[in-house]
Amino acid sequence: MVIVPNDGRHFWPEALSVAPDGSVWLAVPSMSDSDIAAGKPTPVTLHVFTSADGGRTWRDSDMGRSIRLPRGCPHRPDCPVKVNTISIAVDARNRAHVLYTEGPAPDKPYPLLYRSSSDGGGTWSPPMIVDASPRPASNDTSDHDDISIAASGNDRVCAAWVDDRRGGLDAWARCSVDGGRTWFTATLLSDRPDGADYKSPTGFRMFYGHYGGAAIDADGRFHVVWAEGEPGYRTGSVWVNRVEAKDSR
Repeated sequence: MVIVPNDGRHFWPEALSVAPDGSVWLAVPSMSDSDIAAGKPTPVTLHVFTSADGGRTWRDSDMGRSIRLPRGCPHRPDCPVKVNTISIAVDARNRAHVLYTEGPAPDKPYPLLYRSSSDGGGTWSPPMIVDASPRPASNDTSDHDDISIAASGNDRVCAAWVDDRRGGLDAWARCSVDGGRTWFTATLLSDRPDGADYKSPTGFRMFYGHYGGAAIDADGRFHVVWAEGEPGYRTGSVWVNRVEAKDSR
């Protein structure tokens, strides 16, 4: 089944969620095929597609857009590409929770943003900054990437991401127990100092590929898996940690 006919854009599905009412939700960036093939900067639109009729029809919500830029990371000029990204989860009340990154310019740090919808994507809450932590090494803010979001029950929502506030890269988590209205203090997940040569006191060197995921268990614990390694993907490992989704503000 074709959701969007081929119109010269590359669609890159990043997350899927099925609500208790049977509706299906997809988080999907889109960008120009020809610009990618030519190695050119190109706008990336973040979509949320949802279907309430088993996929026969789809509603498209535009969550924002930023520029995809080869080697455009503000603090890591050797990174392969700078691109905005999106993830989605749906809770027991059929509310959609969207986590995404967006920035005013491709060479500037991207904050971590959140929006939600309780009416099937008809309307969305205003964007909320979940994280934009200071980065002392560059006297600006941290850059965010490699995101995941999970929802459980009526009100528990948790976000996971990678940022560079400590100089290198680290995996972090932050949870809410009131449906995303307020968020607890961020927890460092990649806090183990040993285990690989690519780890240091300021973080690890490279997020290895585009691999990761997150889920909340029946006891409210938020489990996160991610991959870290060397630049150029010479070697890497899968890491796992968890955080209790309780009030630690």
